Amino acid sequence: MSLLPDTDRILLGPGPSLTAPRVMRAMAAPTLSHLDPLMMRLLDDVRARLTRVFGAADGSFAFAVSGTGTSGMEAAVANLVGETTRATVVVTGYFGDRLAQMCERYGATVTRLDVEWGRACDPDALRRQLQSMPADIVAMVHAETSTGVLNPIEQLAAIAHEHGALTLVDAVTSLGGHPLDVGAWGIDACYSCTQKCLGGPSGLAPVVFGPHALEKRVKCRSFYFDLALLEDYWLRRKYHHTMSSTLVYALYEALASVEEEGLEARWARHARNHRTLVDALATLGLTLLPREGERLWTLNAVRVPGGVDDDLARRLDGRELISASGRSPARCARERARRAASCRPRVSAIIGRTLTGTAAVGFALLTYAYLTLPDVRPLKTSNPGATAFMELRAREARAKGQKPRRVQVWIGYRYFPDHLKRAVLVAEDDLFWQHEGVDFEQLQESLEKDWARGRLLRGGSTITQQLAKNVYLSPSKNPLRKLRELIIARRLEAELKKSRILEIYLNVIEWGDGIYGAEAAAQTYFHKRVVDLSPSESALLAAVIINPRVLSAAHPSPRVVRRQQLILRRMGVVVPPEESAQLER
Repeated sequence: MSLLPDTDRILLGPGPSLTAPRVMRAMAAPTLSHLDPLMMRLLDDVRARLTRVFGAADGSFAFAVSGTGTSGMEAAVANLVGETTRATVVVTGYFGDRLAQMCERYGATVTRLDVEWGRACDPDALRRQLQSMPADIVAMVHAETSTGVLNPIEQLAAIAHEHGALTLVDAVTSLGGHPLDVGAWGIDACYSCTQKCLGGPSGLAPVVFGPHALEKRVKCRSFYFDLALLEDYWLRRKYHHTMSSTLVYALYEALASVEEEGLEARWARHARNHRTLVDALATLGLTLLPREGERLWTLNAVRVPGGVDDDLARRLDGRELISASGRSPARCARERARRAASCRPRVSAIIGRTLTGTAAVGFALLTYAYLTLPDVRPLKTSNPGATAFMELRAREARAKGQKPRRVQVWIGYRYFPDHLKRAVLVAEDDLFWQHEGVDFEQLQESLEKDWARGRLLRGGSTITQQLAKNVYLSPSKNPLRKLRELIIARRLEAELKKSRILEIYLNVIEWGDGIYGAEAAAQTYFHKRVVDLSPSESALLAAVIINPRVLSAAHPSPRVVRRQQLILRRMGVVVPPEESAQLER
């Protein structure tokens, strides 16, 4: 059996981001040798595009290191830091700390400027640091992935140059998504990655060395990251390592996509979707870790309420929605709004058709829905007490000055006659034994009809969804409530057997004013136990589920009788698995 994934993942974590389809197609091109003439032309094109995307000054050397963003970090440090180097490293999170450790490994005397995680560096703090502790190089992170903080690199670089220091900048989470102008800002060396804002796969690390950095390079301890040897390969066609042509195709196509959209338009898109997300989060009572003015557009660190599990990886619509927990001392969840994710994809029928917003809004609602979900696991062994729907009916009765009524007799699954199970499934969910909680084809059909009407009317709900709504939610047509219903339904299917789901459903659904469950309904309307119901009586009960407070099994209307007869004719179509096994024997 192949271990290759067969379903898409909606990648909303800190990286990798969604790979653009055109980039995926580019990687299917035939493999080239690392010294093929066409490969050399591709490398020249990639160098020119990287120079423009970085905004590098004339005389710079822009290229890509084979490896992830950390390989770009090491290539920059290995060629600018040596035994006698005095390095000041601005640490505003996990990757600032990694940069400090990298400089130490290459022999630098490192002075850390530690900033509270979740806050950007104050330029005056760097000025004071350099006045008291001179440095040869100042290293800093533009977009701190671990905390969602944006550092004021232009001001920090200017202060570093005032004190005669080189500047080294980590732009792993900003290149292609935030304004970055390496030449104009006086950045001497900068590195990034391909799997975030550029919309490519991981595996290459774009790097640029400006003219001043090229002059100040040190003897490199590393063979693999030696800038002189890498220049020989990229510029003079000398063998250094076997670079992947497939990853070069991906970077070539990703950079072409960036330039076709335009950097300013791309930045504006990320900013716009970031603001939309922040506004949506605010309406849900959720906030970001960094304060206004210090926040990334490309990565949003959402504060998770205390006592809530922050593992946000759950299946929906057969897809994997991936987020990640933050690394800062304050608990937060990180969400990407990068290249392919910072758009308006069809995440699923319900999100795409009902919410119709940006992916950021969809994620905000999904995050809130997830954070407030109930734990369904107790239903494996314990019957629910008063359900959310029962409590709603009780509130309605009290509002009218009436005493709430609740007639319910719980019985086990095996005591429900097979013809009642069949009748209910025919009436409510004839694919119950086949689907996994949500019938997406039926749901999409229902939503398309609602879309055409301009409002939500049909539910398209399975029995599992109805149970989720009955036990935990409300009958509201609110899109967020519907989203929570979908997720709870999938959880119910993951945790409970089908027979258990149907057992609970048949015991809690409303069958008239204050009458809950099939046993109570059988005793009320037919004065007998449910196990003694005839097929005709079972079909009559199933016929009124659609609106039990209006339709009556005791005094069936012509509409109810017609529905009963239709159910009777179709009851042989839906056969529970245990019956099917008996028939086969």
